[in-house]
Amino acid sequence: METLDIARLERELLEECAEDHLGLWSMIWPLREEFGIEDEGERREITLRMLTDLLGAGLMRAGFPDGRERFDAWNLSATESLKRIEREWDDLDREPNIAEIAWFDVTEKGKAHLARSERGAG
Repeated sequence: METLDIARLERELLEECAEDHLGLWSMIWPLREEFGIEDEGERREITLRMLTDLLGAGLMRAGFPDGRERFDAWNLSATESLKRIEREWDDLDREPNIAEIAWFDVTEKGKAHLARSERGAG
Protein backbone atom coordinates (compact mmCIF):
# COMPACT_ATOMS: atom_id res chain seq x y z
CA MET A 1 0.00 0.00 0.00
CA GLU A 2 1.11 3.50 -0.84
CA THR A 3 1.49 6.18 1.80
CA LEU A 4 -1.31 8.74 1.51
CA ASP A 5 -0.05 12.09 0.23
CA ILE A 6 -3.14 14.31 0.13
CA ALA A 7 -1.47 17.08 -1.90
CA ARG A 8 -0.32 14.61 -4.56
CA LEU A 9 -3.72 12.92 -4.69
CA GLU A 10 -5.46 16.31 -5.01
CA ARG A 11 -3.14 17.18 -7.91
CA GLU A 12 -3.84 13.84 -9.63
CA LEU A 13 -7.58 14.36 -9.20
CA LEU A 14 -7.31 17.88 -10.61
CA GLU A 15 -5.32 16.56 -13.60
CA GLU A 16 -7.95 13.88 -14.19
CA CYS A 17 -10.69 16.49 -13.88
CA ALA A 18 -8.96 18.64 -16.51
CA GLU A 19 -9.16 15.74 -18.97
CA ASP A 20 -12.78 14.76 -18.29
CA HIS A 21 -15.49 15.35 -15.70
CA LEU A 22 -14.74 13.58 -12.43
CA GLY A 23 -17.35 11.86 -10.28
CA LEU A 24 -17.36 11.91 -6.49
CA TRP A 25 -16.85 8.13 -6.39
CA SER A 26 -13.57 8.66 -8.32
CA MET A 27 -12.21 10.51 -5.30
CA ILE A 28 -13.22 7.77 -2.86
CA TRP A 29 -12.10 4.61 -4.68
CA PRO A 30 -8.34 5.37 -4.68
CA LEU A 31 -8.45 5.80 -0.91
CA ARG A 32 -9.61 2.20 -0.56
CA GLU A 33 -7.93 0.57 -3.55
CA GLU A 34 -4.55 2.34 -3.68
CA PHE A 35 -4.08 3.42 -0.09
CA GLY A 36 -5.88 0.60 1.73
CA ILE A 37 -8.10 2.82 3.86
CA GLU A 38 -10.77 0.37 4.98
CA ASP A 39 -12.72 2.66 7.31
CA GLU A 40 -15.63 4.28 5.45
CA GLY A 41 -15.73 7.22 7.88
CA GLU A 42 -12.05 7.92 7.31
CA ARG A 43 -12.51 7.81 3.52
CA ARG A 44 -15.40 10.26 3.83
CA GLU A 45 -13.37 12.61 6.03
CA ILE A 46 -10.42 12.61 3.62
CA THR A 47 -12.68 13.05 0.58
CA LEU A 48 -14.46 16.01 2.14
CA ARG A 49 -11.11 17.54 3.16
CA MET A 50 -9.87 17.27 -0.45
CA LEU A 51 -13.12 18.79 -1.73
CA THR A 52 -12.79 21.62 0.79
CA ASP A 53 -9.30 22.32 -0.59
CA LEU A 54 -10.14 21.99 -4.30
CA LEU A 55 -13.55 23.70 -4.28
CA GLY A 56 -12.46 26.29 -1.73
CA ALA A 57 -9.46 27.30 -3.82
CA GLY A 58 -11.72 27.63 -6.86
CA LEU A 59 -9.82 24.93 -8.77
CA MET A 60 -12.91 22.76 -9.36
CA ARG A 61 -16.66 23.27 -9.41
CA ALA A 62 -19.46 20.85 -8.59
CA GLY A 63 -22.43 19.94 -10.74
CA PHE A 64 -23.31 17.36 -13.40
CA PRO A 65 -22.15 16.81 -16.95
CA ASP A 66 -24.65 17.67 -19.65
CA GLY A 67 -23.17 15.55 -22.42
CA ARG A 68 -19.46 14.92 -22.95
CA GLU A 69 -18.35 18.53 -23.35
CA ARG A 70 -20.86 20.63 -21.40
CA PHE A 71 -21.01 20.84 -17.63
CA ASP A 72 -23.99 22.11 -15.66
CA ALA A 73 -22.33 23.64 -12.60
CA TRP A 74 -24.32 24.21 -9.45
CA ASN A 75 -25.01 27.87 -8.78
CA LEU A 76 -23.59 27.50 -5.27
CA SER A 77 -20.53 28.73 -3.40
CA ALA A 78 -17.82 26.23 -2.49
CA THR A 79 -19.19 26.08 1.06
CA GLU A 80 -22.76 25.56 -0.14
CA SER A 81 -21.61 22.87 -2.60
CA LEU A 82 -19.76 21.06 0.17
CA LYS A 83 -22.81 21.22 2.45
CA ARG A 84 -25.01 19.83 -0.34
CA ILE A 85 -22.57 16.97 -0.94
CA GLU A 86 -22.43 16.16 2.78
CA ARG A 87 -26.24 16.27 3.11
CA GLU A 88 -26.81 14.04 0.07
CA TRP A 89 -24.08 11.66 1.27
CA ASP A 90 -25.83 11.47 4.66
CA ASP A 91 -29.16 10.82 2.92
CA LEU A 92 -27.58 8.04 0.84
CA ASP A 93 -26.43 6.32 4.05
CA ARG A 94 -23.49 4.67 2.24
CA GLU A 95 -20.60 5.69 0.03
CA PRO A 96 -21.61 7.22 -3.29
CA ASN A 97 -21.26 5.00 -6.33
CA ILE A 98 -20.95 5.83 -10.02
CA ALA A 99 -22.91 8.95 -11.02
CA GLU A 100 -24.28 9.63 -7.52
CA ILE A 101 -24.38 13.00 -5.73
CA ALA A 102 -21.93 15.15 -7.73
CA TRP A 103 -19.45 15.46 -10.55
CA PHE A 104 -16.62 17.96 -10.82
CA ASP A 105 -15.17 20.10 -13.57
CA VAL A 106 -11.89 21.98 -13.58
CA THR A 107 -12.18 25.77 -13.57
CA GLU A 108 -10.04 28.22 -15.53
CA LYS A 109 -8.22 28.90 -12.25
CA GLY A 110 -7.63 25.15 -11.91
CA LYS A 111 -6.22 24.94 -15.45
CA ALA A 112 -3.89 27.86 -14.73
CA HIS A 113 -2.81 26.21 -11.47
CA LEU A 114 -1.95 23.00 -13.34
CA ALA A 115 -0.06 24.91 -16.03
CA ARG A 116 1.98 26.77 -13.41
CA SER A 117 2.86 23.61 -11.53
CA GLU A 118 3.86 21.86 -14.79
CA ARG A 119 6.19 24.76 -15.68
CA GLY A 120 7.64 24.60 -12.18
CA ALA A 121 8.27 20.84 -12.48
CA GLY A 122 10.01 21.18 -15.85
